[in-house]
Formats: sequence, structure tokens, C-alpha cells
Amino acid sequence: MSDYFKLLPPNHARVKTQEQINLFQSTTAELIKRYRVQHTRVQGWYDLELLSFEPLLERAIEAPQETELLFLLSLARVGLSDEQMMSLLKGLTKPYRYERSAMLFDVERRRWLARQPVMKIDVFGCIQRAREERDVLTLKEIAQEALKALARVAEGAAPHEPGDSDL
Repeated sequence: MSDYFKLLPPNHARVKTQEQINLFQSTTAELIKRYRVQHTRVQGWYDLELLSFEPLLERAIEAPQETELLFLLSLARVGLSDEQMMSLLKGLTKPYRYERSAMLFDVERRRWLARQPVMKIDVFGCIQRAREERDVLTLKEIAQEALKALARVAEGAAPHEPGDSDL
């Protein structure tokens, strides 16, 4: 079964706080070397107010700052100039501490989206629990929803319409 994702506003992908202490903090110099980026480019991002912290070479970098740097670096690595990055980032909240793997850019609508995995429901587990508890109402609801879904697929109808009951 494939994974499904909900598309949400970009703030859902923001790294809000540092959730655990870094035992081994990196410096700006170490990150620049690790990610093979020129210090002048990173300093330029700070000068353009794309980067929220001054990238002093010996400065210790916290995890949220590293996330911010990596987000900007990912945009630069696809070939965007600083001007293009500034244009694309207009719709996002500063500092740009977004989880790169969760962010999508809708080129057609020129907007950022965050993808979030949709929770998978264990239908078989729900059925088993309802059987064990002799929960006839739940079993009927599951059967009705399954029949509706089957009918929509068979007819080639549009996906789930608003107003249909949700399980």
C-alpha cells in the first residue's frame, strides 16, 4: 500500500523549538565544510536577511539554525540565485526553519505547502475489535462505508464528497 500525504500550510513544517540538547554542537565553519558551501554565500544570505543569524566561523550552531541553513542551501543547490530565493521565500515566515523533506513548492500557484503523512487506519483491527466486543453498530458503519467506497470506485465517481459520513 502506498503512503498518502495531506498538503497543509507551510507553517506545519516549521521547526519551532529545539527538542533535545545537542551534545556535539557544530560551528559555522564545520557546517560550511560539511555541506561544501562558500562562507561568502552564507554571509550573503545573512546580509540579504534570508539567514537569521550571523554566520561567524567559530559560532556554535544550534539544531534549529542548522535546519534553517540547510533549507536555504537546498534551494541554492537546485540552482536558484539569491534573488530567486528571495522571491520564492516571500510567502514563508522568517526565520526559514522548515523541515526540507516536508516542504513542497506549487509552481502553478506559486505557494509553499507542507506535506504530512495521513494516519493509516487499521481497518482489519477495527473490525476485529468490533467483532470481539459484539459491536454491531460499528460493524454496520464499516460495511456501509466500504460499500459506498466500492460504488464510487466502480462508477468512476469523484473521491469522497463533503457531507458523506466519515469513519
